[in-house]
Amino acid sequence: MKAPETMEKQRKHLQRWLAEWQLDLSLGDPSGSAPELWRPRIDFSAEPGPAPGHIRLWPARSSGDEPCYGLLLSGGYGRWRVLPFSGFSLPATPGEWRLRREGPLRVLQIWNLREITGPGAATSWWAETVPTADLFPLEAYLTAWKAGEIPESTPPEQVGPPLIHPLDPRHEYLEMEFERVDRALGELEAAADPGPGLDLAAESPPEYPDP
Repeated sequence: MKAPETMEKQRKHLQRWLAEWQLDLSLGDPSGSAPELWRPRIDFSAEPGPAPGHIRLWPARSSGDEPCYGLLLSGGYGRWRVLPFSGFSLPATPGEWRLRREGPLRVLQIWNLREITGPGAATSWWAETVPTADLFPLEAYLTAWKAGEIPESTPPEQVGPPLIHPLDPRHEYLEMEFERVDRALGELEAAADPGPGLDLAAESPPEYPDP
């Protein structure tokens, strides 16, 4: 059983996240119309090539969507893993990781991991580069989370509270964010490879290890 102080911190964390979420919803498209898709023709030849730790910006491919920011990590066989950024200042669930405390890009959606092709990674703008030292704890947590574990050494504020109740509004958030990133990166995803040890690109919202 979790200590009362830990539960109280998680409760306050969730209250703050829900306040941001409700504000974001209130600023959305009031018409509720379905997004219109398009394929922008943009020349990215002047951009630096993809590299681990790059924060890249992919153009929006749908009306109503903002461009998609994501952090690049090495994949395999010419592929790249992309961890999309959340638009909020706090992690929503244990499947989200706060990379830094300040700035517009703070929280990574580990649960929304995509694996894309090399050309797909290159069809983006370079924004900045995350120091290599900051990637080590992220990779360690990513590995543990995929195994259904949360290291005890993880600071409580680094990740979000557990997602337990079936009516929790964060379920809606996960679905909406999956669809948003799918519109932005879906056509760039690498084909699934059945070989051992390779991460598969997300194809539908999975059952996330969210204790």
